[in-house]
Amino acid sequence: MDLSALLTHYGLPVLFVGTAICCFGVPMPGLSLALVAAGSFARRAQWSLAGVLFGVVAAAVSGDLLAFWLARLAGRQRILDWADRLSLRHALDKAVRYQARVQGPSIFLTRWLVPLGPWVNFNCGMADYASHKFLTWSLLGQSFWVLLYVIPGYFFQDRVQQLLEVMGALGWASLAVLLLATLSWRVYQLRSS
Repeated sequence: MDLSALLTHYGLPVLFVGTAICCFGVPMPGLSLALVAAGSFARRAQWSLAGVLFGVVAAAVSGDLLAFWLARLAGRQRILDWADRLSLRHALDKAVRYQARVQGPSIFLTRWLVPLGPWVNFNCGMADYASHKFLTWSLLGQSFWVLLYVIPGYFFQDRVQQLLEVMGALGWASLAVLLLATLSWRVYQLRSS
């Protein structure tokens, strides 16, 4: 049974818990569909649109903060020791250096653009990123992400399937643009050196 079917049977608590778990780092297939469906249910007056929006944003930010604080509490040295045992030290060091360079915008973008959000949460916690800044960027990014899926479901509730197909294509296109921009920037840096 997927998340949308559970949403139909059990309502908003399932959506909130599923969103928090997903933002913490556990993959939740069908979450995007569930957000669009929640918008559709709100349109049909089954749920309050404001309740859906605020609840899902709160759940998403809670999942982000849980991952952030668990990494912070584990401590940088302990995490680096685990990374050494798993032969991931080099990749982790590289991620920490990258996060230190791009900071807030990467938190915002990874909430909705690519499925890297949980890794960035963990990375920020481990790297002692300022918690109030993390919360601000997480709140902005998660709000945008929720609006991106719930509002179209609300206004186009009679065409949810077509909407999801378009949004899926846009998601892959945005990932391709991000990868192309990253590659172009890297080539520019190499040529400038």
